[in-house]
Amino acid sequence: MRFIIDGTSYATDDIGELTQRDLLAMAKQAGMGVQTWARTVGQIERLAPAAEGGGVVVLSEDEAKAHPERVDADLLFDSEPHLRAFLIMVWLARRTSGQSSLTFDESTSVPFSHVEFLPDEDDDVEPEDETPDPTQAAASAPVAAPLEVEASTLS
Repeated sequence: MRFIIDGTSYATDDIGELTQRDLLAMAKQAGMGVQTWARTVGQIERLAPAAEGGGVVVLSEDEAKAHPERVDADLLFDSEPHLRAFLIMVWLARRTSGQSSLTFDESTSVPFSHVEFLPDEDDDVEPEDETPDPTQAAASAPVAAPLEVEASTLS
């Protein structure tokens, strides 16, 4: 995930470079340890509305695959633990991108409208294979001469 705050671009790719200070700050400032945070962030792609119409549930991986129409990652805004985990991810991206003394409280004080989320770049997109199809004649291939049939073979 990539986003821009106050003209500075951040990416969550750098979160793997957490310091020990970051790990301690997570539990102390954000109220969530790294293991719980990682598990909770991983659940966001499996959030769904509760069957009885109220609240949010986390579908199992099998349920999410079987019923992708139920999955709605935007439900993280209705689930405090998932929203907190998302905000921790934004905070950690900022800390690992040079703002190492930024507190969780300072990070969450930015108005949400000041955060611009950018689409992920698809680095894994392979270029289209431009090898010509051997079963089709190229547009510049010479046109075959018409068949000449002798009149005597038609009778």
